Amino acid sequence: MNNSIPDNNRTRAQFNAYIGTYLSFGGYLESYSNAFEVLIKEVHKTGFHVDHLA
Repeated sequence: MNNSIPDNNRTRAQFNAYIGTYLSFGGYLESYSNAFEVLIKEVHKTGFHVDHLA
C-alpha cells in the first residue's frame, strides 16, 4: 500500500482519539457530527465508496 502520510510523532498525535474526555454529551455529539461531515466530504471528493475510506 502506497502511504504518503509521514510516520512521525506529530502525525501520530493527529490521529490519537481521546474517547471519554468530553464534559457533556452535547460536546461528544458535536465532535461526532464534525467527523461525519469530514467523511462525507472526502467520499464526495475522492469518488471512493464510504467503506473504503471509513
